[in-house]
Amino acid sequence: MELKLPPPLLFILSAILIYFLPQAEVYFIPKAFGYLFLLLSAIVGLMSVYAFFKEKTAFTPRDPTQTNKLVVQGIYRVSRNPMYLSLVLALIAWGIWLNSYFAILVIAGFMWYVDRFQIIPEERVLVQKFGKDFTDYQTKVRKWL
Repeated sequence: MELKLPPPLLFILSAILIYFLPQAEVYFIPKAFGYLFLLLSAIVGLMSVYAFFKEKTAFTPRDPTQTNKLVVQGIYRVSRNPMYLSLVLALIAWGIWLNSYFAILVIAGFMWYVDRFQIIPEERVLVQKFGKDFTDYQTKVRKWL
């Protein structure tokens, strides 16, 4: 595994960075949209965890080899990585709430890092473990959304 920082820790560090970045004085996006993105984040996150519990399989990002079943139902029909998507949605909510235009750079960096150091290595393991079932799933369902 190539992962250096686990996504939840990277999420916290990204949120802290967004907090300390310059913020605009005039709100061009109402704070209510921040709450909407936070709600979407919670829904996507809960749906993704529920799908794993429903299938009775592990969802440990640090060790994808523990997964004993390929989860392709529920929210996983729309996104291959809804747990990470929920973190991105929460960062968007935070950026909107703080009125930080620079948040988009942090969020793009977060997505790049998670893709490069978590998703790509994780999917390599899943291809080895589930073979054609996973590669078929990859062709049908987008990585993020």
